[in-house]
Amino acid sequence: MNKSEIFFESKNIKLTNKQKTIILALAQGKTLKLTAQELSLKYDNFTKQTQNLYKKFNVHNRKELILKAVQQGIISSKNVSKSFKKRFTKFPKNSFSTARLNTREKQYLQLAAQGFTKEQIIKEMNILNMNFCNYIIYEICNKLNAKNITNSVYIAMHNKLI
Repeated sequence: MNKSEIFFESKNIKLTNKQKTIILALAQGKTLKLTAQELSLKYDNFTKQTQNLYKKFNVHNRKELILKAVQQGIISSKNVSKSFKKRFTKFPKNSFSTARLNTREKQYLQLAAQGFTKEQIIKEMNILNMNFCNYIIYEICNKLNAKNITNSVYIAMHNKLI
């Protein structure tokens, strides 16, 4: 492997562009067979390359590989699809998106964490209408890669954002 092929290098891990592409493809949560087809590789060849990545990262499965890649900054948590997160359980707190929440969003999350209903939060925060409230919820869920406000509260509390 020559220096022009090296994409990422850390203490003891060197990756080529092809290996990073494989990691990104694995992070999409699709089956190995489908991923191999999308990358135009034979299934056997693809599984061998995946096994080599497991050895390189000193892990035993795809979940651990993706977690380690996110933790080492090889890929962003934004590159990891929701289907991967669903399929391979929850990520640890340091792998969630680190998007900044504004004060209104933090206030909404704090009230939601205290058990306030949507209507109570609207009154408490002096929000003009339900549409603006839904927009705030949408922004929070989008920034935290959550599927709903309950999941957002969990993520925010787990990451000590509120």
